Amino acid sequence: SFSEHLSAVSHMVPSPVSGSSLKRSSFQAGFDIVALAKRVLRWPHQSNTSVGAAESAEFLELKKNPKIFLVVGECGDGKSTLINALRDPLRSGEPKAGLCSRGVTKNIEAFVGLPIEGVQVDYLDTPGVGDMDVTPMKVLTLIEQELMSDQINGTDAIDGVIVTTPVPDGRVKLGAQVVQLLVEHGFLGEDKWENIILVGTKRDRATPEELELFGTDRVDEDGQPVGIAAQFFAMAPNRRGTFVTTAKDDYEELRKAIANLPEIKVRYSTPDTSMMAAVLSEKLGVSKEIFQKELEESRRELERRLDAAHEEKERLKALYEERTQMLRGQLEQLQLQCQDTGRREQQQKLQERLEILESQSRVMPSERDKLQKEKELLQAEIEKHRQERENE
Repeated sequence: SFSEHLSAVSHMVPSPVSGSSLKRSSFQAGFDIVALAKRVLRWPHQSNTSVGAAESAEFLELKKNPKIFLVVGECGDGKSTLINALRDPLRSGEPKAGLCSRGVTKNIEAFVGLPIEGVQVDYLDTPGVGDMDVTPMKVLTLIEQELMSDQINGTDAIDGVIVTTPVPDGRVKLGAQVVQLLVEHGFLGEDKWENIILVGTKRDRATPEELELFGTDRVDEDGQPVGIAAQFFAMAPNRRGTFVTTAKDDYEELRKAIANLPEIKVRYSTPDTSMMAAVLSEKLGVSKEIFQKELEESRRELERRLDAAHEEKERLKALYEERTQMLRGQLEQLQLQCQDTGRREQQQKLQERLEILESQSRVMPSERDKLQKEKELLQAEIEKHRQERENE
């Protein structure tokens, strides 16, 4: 299966690079690390300063494991505005925000966020569901790509999904419905809904009635939930989950929800394409056959990229082992040279001492026997060193 294929390349690369003005997605970061590995593996052929403090600092940065959140919603739901409020302006560029039907984000874009309660948090902005320039199947594949990053990158698993839906809209929008499907049919584990935060955006534009509708736990005469959050979490245990609301200048509830999210990584297995087509094609306004065909092609493209990355990983692994073996040989040779140099230096000192003794022609008779014995000892020591070198 597709998930089994991904498992074959698990633990491929480290975490994404932090600290740049604009981070990449966790999947793209894997290819960036391959490039970094190439530079580091070239170090025996470079000067000592070419791979030094800068590369060390970069690797130290790679070892940091921030919390990573995938942000999903429709065009105009306030995803980019939300990320702009939470990002670190010194370490991330500003995401574009807009209401046009053609959307503004065409690929996964990653942003370094401001720390929350001392923990680094990064955000992955996805294309808006319903963007005319990005097909629903492409959006699904991009989202799945990040959800499966624990299989792609090992330590880079997603910590949670932030789902945006405007409070004034008064309904569970398409972006939220897509996440519902992925959680219910793709997320693994009984606690899978605990990774999800539903965010009611644009609270400052909502009426009191719209705010009440968003959070109410009332049910209708058929026992179905009336509230927007309750409808979204209808398939969760006890129909409950984490939801907050935000305003243009107030994201405190969301920050607290992120801080209180349990330490559970997202575990994901791709749902069957025919099932996804049956559920989503009509909602997205695409025929079931076209939806399934394009989704399968998008997954095959991701699979091809994984194959290429896996081959590159194996090539770099072989190169690393070759370089490591070469360095070990050089180290052993250097150690022998050092030992030989030490013996030569010691032998030279003994020889110099012997010459001094032999030059002592004017000594008292009482000292001659003593000097002769010392000379004989030195000659024996020199002979011993000479034999040791020959035996080597």
